[in-house]
Amino acid sequence: PNVQDAKNQTVRLLQEYARSGHLTDIAPPLPIDAPTAATELARTLRGAKRGSYVAVLAYVAPTPARDRALRQLAGTLRGRTGAATTIGYGPRFLHSTGQLHKGGPNTGVFLQLSADDPADLPVPNAAYSFSVLKQAQALGDHAALTARGRSVVRIHLGQDVDAGLRQLQTILTEPARRSSRPLRRKPKPAATTKAKPTARKRPAPPTRRAARRRRRWRGRCPPPRRQRSA
Repeated sequence: PNVQDAKNQTVRLLQEYARSGHLTDIAPPLPIDAPTAATELARTLRGAKRGSYVAVLAYVAPTPARDRALRQLAGTLRGRTGAATTIGYGPRFLHSTGQLHKGGPNTGVFLQLSADDPADLPVPNAAYSFSVLKQAQALGDHAALTARGRSVVRIHLGQDVDAGLRQLQTILTEPARRSSRPLRRKPKPAATTKAKPTARKRPAPPTRRAARRRRRWRGRCPPPRRQRSA
């Protein structure tokens, strides 16, 4: 039933496209090179923790190179968040894990990836193309997820999908590298304490032996004679 909701959202968007010639995107995706992309990714991924999961929803054409890049991306996300990570190529995942995303427990964090289509073909007997159909399915899935309070961040990879995936990998890796570096703490200034004035030590009293020697010496040496004045 929850998959049907995403389909209904897609049909509504395609009907609007047939009337107006453009798709209504309430929350456009962030370009991968946007200054706020890293901040928005970090904010969304903070909701992922142990016991939850991160779902990568890639609305791109599958290739062996992208399979490897997405698996590496999943490993980075798992290491960064501690949560399980799933990967799905859109829109085909909508009929498998799509039901879990919208009908399961609200423990998922969703990273939706989109890209430009270098080539496009019209859908037979329709007022839209295959590229527009894919975009409408991504928007419909996003609308169904957000309607159920799911945490979703959308990133647009641009024309070069492979380069965009590499850039996304770099964005997700850099914060982990910075956090693993030891923090350089400034040395604490030495505490300055005022030197206390030293009290003069009194001479120790002479011992008995020293006193006897002093008396003997005085007895041997007569006192000096005073000279009389003329």
